[in-house]
Amino acid sequence: MRKVITLTAQWCESRGLSTWRQHVYNLRQVKRHMRSAQNKKRSRAKSPEQQDKNEALVKAAHQDYIDCAQG
Repeated sequence: MRKVITLTAQWCESRGLSTWRQHVYNLRQVKRHMRSAQNKKRSRAKSPEQQDKNEALVKAAHQDYIDCAQG
């Protein structure tokens, strides 16, 4: 997604289109969600309750990343 945003912004700039003027913000949001999803997967919990809780957090983080990418 990050490369798609960058290339589309460059293409729009070369054509004189101003619809992608917020590409830096969009790029930062996608990267933030991606890093959040990556960091949530790194948990090493031992107890089953904590593992279930962390699994729910991982799923929620990945869903946020997917929603951001679709937007």
